[in-house]
Amino acid sequence: MNSKEFDLSLAAAVKAASEKYGTVAIQAAAIEDGRVFSEAHIGFAELGKTPISADHKIRVASLTKTLVALVTVKLCELSLFSLDDNISKYIGVPVRNPAHPDVPITIRMLLDHTSSIRPDAEYEESLFSLRAKLLSRASFTEDCPGKVYRYNNFAYGVCGTICEIVSGKSVNALARQFFFEPMGIRASFAPAELPEELRTVIYDKNRNAHFPISEQRAMIDAASPANTMRRYAGGLVISAVDYAKLICLFLNDGCHEGKPLIESERIRDMQKVLYIQPDGKTGQCLPMRRLESCFGENGIFYHSGNAYGVYSLYAY
Repeated sequence: MNSKEFDLSLAAAVKAASEKYGTVAIQAAAIEDGRVFSEAHIGFAELGKTPISADHKIRVASLTKTLVALVTVKLCELSLFSLDDNISKYIGVPVRNPAHPDVPITIRMLLDHTSSIRPDAEYEESLFSLRAKLLSRASFTEDCPGKVYRYNNFAYGVCGTICEIVSGKSVNALARQFFFEPMGIRASFAPAELPEELRTVIYDKNRNAHFPISEQRAMIDAASPANTMRRYAGGLVISAVDYAKLICLFLNDGCHEGKPLIESERIRDMQKVLYIQPDGKTGQCLPMRRLESCFGENGIFYHSGNAYGVYSLYAY
């Protein structure tokens, strides 16, 4: 199939999905041979007002975690820390699960959802209050760190905070420095930075608006560590095409247009299956998952996101 035929095929698939599920909008991008090959879009960035384009930016929910993991391993590459370091070293207080006081909690455990920190913990907005929370017995499950999988949004907030502590920069600034600017990507954890004409409202199944334009105007970058930790589980705002560029890093050994942005060894480490999830068939990586024998392939890596009416997915 040539590129023109594929463009038509993807557009038809997007149109059919929109009609079947009654979506407000869809963006899609396809990758071939390690590059973004095609894109399609349909619907509204703001219902009944602004048609969506390929450049509109959408809050992609948990697909955010893959970018936070990329930032984290890039800081490892720069020797600011190791994935197997005890997080107490960076948080500044002894962080231990009281049920397992002799087992250190590591950065790797934050990324692979085995930290034993309660996944339903409420986010904090300062390092002082985060430290207090992580000293509380109520902030932990009875699980042994490193042994039990519990999908954990809060742990990604902690991981992002550690990145900010060791680097002296926000996760947003780090993502821009390491990936967005070198790759020509326009995206942000702080939507106020983005042109207003590229912002997108999220709608639930009843067409109630979430993440309105007015709210996005006030969402600026972090002022200090932990200040915006809630965004690191699901707050990335980006288009499908730009997100697909990030995924190309995994297909090109960490390179963009032949230029290395992250070591190939770090990319391979992120894709290693660390353990099998409770379903008995899904391999957990950092943070993507590996599913064998899918779509006629030997296996795929993927991650999904679902929040406030948006559903996001990548697979390669």
